[in-house]
Amino acid sequence: MIRRITLLLFIGLVWGQLIDELETLGKYKERFLFQPENLYKSKGIWYSENSNEPFTGRLKIYSKNLNKYKVAECTIIDGLKYGFFIQYYDSREMLPGIMGLYINDKKDGTWTWIEPDKIYEKQSWDDSDLQILTSIDYRDGIKHGAIIVHKANLERFDYIQNYSYPRNDIILKGQYFNGERTGEWYYNDYIYSDFDWLKKPKYIRSMPFYWSRKQTYDKDNLIDSECREPWEMEIDCESYEQKYLEKIYLLPDRDETKMKTNDVKMKDIVVIKDNIGTDVEINIKEFIRHITKYHHSVVSIHKERGHYFTVNDNFRKMLNDKIGNDD
Repeated sequence: MIRRITLLLFIGLVWGQLIDELETLGKYKERFLFQPENLYKSKGIWYSENSNEPFTGRLKIYSKNLNKYKVAECTIIDGLKYGFFIQYYDSREMLPGIMGLYINDKKDGTWTWIEPDKIYEKQSWDDSDLQILTSIDYRDGIKHGAIIVHKANLERFDYIQNYSYPRNDIILKGQYFNGERTGEWYYNDYIYSDFDWLKKPKYIRSMPFYWSRKQTYDKDNLIDSECREPWEMEIDCESYEQKYLEKIYLLPDRDETKMKTNDVKMKDIVVIKDNIGTDVEINIKEFIRHITKYHHSVVSIHKERGHYFTVNDNFRKMLNDKIGNDD
């Protein structure tokens, strides 16, 4: 029987959060067992419930429901995450794979997330033939270096367990500098709807990476964009995004700002409609903050918890009108 339970740790579905993977798991103690002992977090420090002292040791977390199956482990030194963190990909518990190095409680080096393909369109984690792998370089807790997103069939070759990553079918590659997007970002949306794959030109097969969208950034500001349909047919990017609305890849934010769990006022929660007219509840202040930062001047598509929003001047005005009604 397929387990239809809430997705706990899909990093990036909610934008604007500094994620603490252990803290998220710790909120569900009825499902997860912390060993060697229960911990709690206070003012950024992990403490032992037994001694009320900052914890030091290798923490392991098990599923209570699946015969104590290990779901995550991490080293903690004097209450701070320090060392290799790993969360095992588990479709039964609907947990993505997450792995990377913590130094003094900050991400460092290459971090990788493994998620089932098409997770945005599915409410349950059915077995998927493909997984989406996202690798981002960090320095001192800030994105700095390469980002690569690609598809791979990990389960077929048991890569889910040994965590080696064949890079097949690249979806996105780009660069961060000190937390900001920089240079050229290339996307391959794998658009085949209007074209016959068998007619693909021979030279395309020799290319290391075919892109359908190219976005150029300077200090996180989008300064240029190009779009094309297979193969080499240029198209206006606004037309491209509208035409392939349900197919273009939108990178989830993963850890932009600290999550505030106790500071959301009810009047900040408003209802807006997505592109197909569905009502969606949002935190208007956080939503506008994100739109201002990432969609401030061009017509673009924002994706939020499986909903699509076309961001243009009318959309921005609607958001401003709503926050203007805030008493």
